[in-house]
Amino acid sequence: MIAAMATDGTPGTATIVRLLGQRQLDVRSLVAGDARRDAPIAWIASSDLDDPTPFLSPGHVLLTTGRQLLEREGSADAYVDALVRGGILGLGFATGLHAPEVPSALVDACAAAGLPLFEVPLATPFLAIIHWCADLQRDRERWATSAQRAVAAAALAPTGHRAVVRRLATELGAGVALLDSSGRERATSRTAVPPAALAAARETLRSARRTTSTVVTAEGSVTVATLGSGDRSLGCVCIWTREPLDTAAQSVATVAAAWLEFSLVSAVDATRRLNELEGALAALALEGQADAVGALLLKTGRRLPSEPIVVASAETALARYAMEDALRDTAGDVLWTADGERLLFVVSLAERERLDAFLTRLDATAGVSQPSSWRHAPVAASEAAAALQRAKRTGAATATFERALDGLLGMLDDRDARDAARAQLSPIAAEADGAERLALVRTWFEQDCSWDATARVVGMHRHSVRSRIRAIAEQLQLDADAFADRATLWALLRAADVPRWQRP
Repeated sequence: MIAAMATDGTPGTATIVRLLGQRQLDVRSLVAGDARRDAPIAWIASSDLDDPTPFLSPGHVLLTTGRQLLEREGSADAYVDALVRGGILGLGFATGLHAPEVPSALVDACAAAGLPLFEVPLATPFLAIIHWCADLQRDRERWATSAQRAVAAAALAPTGHRAVVRRLATELGAGVALLDSSGRERATSRTAVPPAALAAARETLRSARRTTSTVVTAEGSVTVATLGSGDRSLGCVCIWTREPLDTAAQSVATVAAAWLEFSLVSAVDATRRLNELEGALAALALEGQADAVGALLLKTGRRLPSEPIVVASAETALARYAMEDALRDTAGDVLWTADGERLLFVVSLAERERLDAFLTRLDATAGVSQPSSWRHAPVAASEAAAALQRAKRTGAATATFERALDGLLGMLDDRDARDAARAQLSPIAAEADGAERLALVRTWFEQDCSWDATARVVGMHRHSVRSRIRAIAEQLQLDADAFADRATLWALLRAADVPRWQRP
């Protein structure tokens, strides 16, 4: 048996480069060709047909005595073009039978097309070359079976998916990484993930397709296999090698991907059940049952976030599986629960930066409460909800609760309140000097309703200020000297967002 072996003893893939290295076969390269010389050979066949491609498949290497080329002059270009279009990896030409040497026209045509061409001497039967390929493929199949068993055994190890990644890397002699649905590394072989491999994997994940694809880069070949089914993405396994994976290696990768998917589904389901339990406990704590929840958490080795705490209410467009991936490292003194379409977080004030990192990873819109005690956690949850509404109104990613903005007065910032206030003030606003008159009133309130202070700011006599403001109040059927009517007038100006006085 003649076979090529990898440096680690694994039977190598049949390629033209390895074929040329078999001294016993004594074949000689005439045209190095392009990357096809490193591609896995599916099979080696022989034919002297003018166009043998209907009987061949992409990935084949063709052996010929060249009789068909000698019988028709000028046929080399068309012949080589047909082979290239048929996906043939290379051409072996037998000398000493019909031709003493390879025709120069054929050499030129192969060089122009980038098709590898090698000479087969009369002493080397075509069958010997075919046997070399068959023996190597048989050994590769045996290796693949053994490697699949090794991967399956690794899947039963306590480390689960990490053991599978390491075993797959060892069996393939490749770099391997497992990425979650957001593109973060969950497990890798000992080698760092090349930037090109990481980019290819993340691009595949962004496409949301369930697929196995191979990309050839300047750094080598990258194979990406997605994990999950339907709209449930579990991430992908990324394999980078110098040469593309052959059929045997692909079968090992497929088995590994299946075991990884099984392992991840089990882990995800277990994590989801734990999240649901901790989410229920977090909800109880936010409802005022912190003491009981704290006692339960201690039995699991967890504890409530230490006081003072902050509560965050967040909304994200991420799918459920992606959200869970993003929240995978919330273990520790962090509680979170889902409340309908919202997420609620509780962290210690000292962990505020960590909370912000979670929210950024989730691409969330969020509101955050003021620092609070566990005793007042329900109030903090209400503050977070109010701040979230302000963040949504203003377009901010995160808003922190401010009593002046999010409390009872914050209702004045509501769109409906604004529209109602502007409608009520519209008769005045429509007047030629309406905007100036309303600005005067706004400035009066900013001066704590002081006639003298307002007069100094706007440059009027205080009697003029008083008469103008009273006239506006009367137009609105209000009394500028009555506290309740003053409060109503201020609320109208605040809700309508009337600007202050601008000196001409």
